[in-house]
Amino acid sequence: MTTSHYLTLGVAESATAAEIRSAYLTKAQVAHPDRQGGSDQQMRAVNDAWAVLGDPDKRRDYDLQLHPRTMPNFGGTRPEPTVEEPDRPPEADGTSPAVFHMVRSAPTILVLLVLGGLFFLSAFANGGGEPQQRPNVSIEVGDCITEAAGSIRRVPCDGSTTGIAQAIVAEAQDCVSRPGTHAVPLPTAPKFVCIGPPG
Repeated sequence: MTTSHYLTLGVAESATAAEIRSAYLTKAQVAHPDRQGGSDQQMRAVNDAWAVLGDPDKRRDYDLQLHPRTMPNFGGTRPEPTVEEPDRPPEADGTSPAVFHMVRSAPTILVLLVLGGLFFLSAFANGGGEPQQRPNVSIEVGDCITEAAGSIRRVPCDGSTTGIAQAIVAEAQDCVSRPGTHAVPLPTAPKFVCIGPPG
């Protein structure tokens, strides 16, 4: 009968990954063929044990071979037994607890950020929930204009006007040459309207 991989490395079946790795390194130094008392056969056994116990999936399968669960078979197919891995501290894998928890909670944080971004965009996509008035963009020279909150619109010339459209120009500095006017951008065109005082 062959010796179990756990006996070959000199560890208990409940050993952690770090304990198995440490035992492998120690046994490999002793069993190495270049060392006195070491041999190819001993080194091969140590390497075979490490190849199985150093890989969590192979170790789980090996443990099932060592201790198969007996299940009654009532004529159907036998389900594959499952082995739950014990909760091991993150330090067993060489990961700090902070990094372990950060990586573990990353998907939740990502989902919350996406949902928050969608909420933000939907809340402010329409100007903060207030209905926007569509500006009257058919402004021509001589129209009465009113200004409010950085936008302009054409209104009837009844005294509630801010000013009169004196000119429509390509650049804002073109309004400087017209005394008493100031430039306001048109909402849908890359042009400016020079607005002068009414009357």
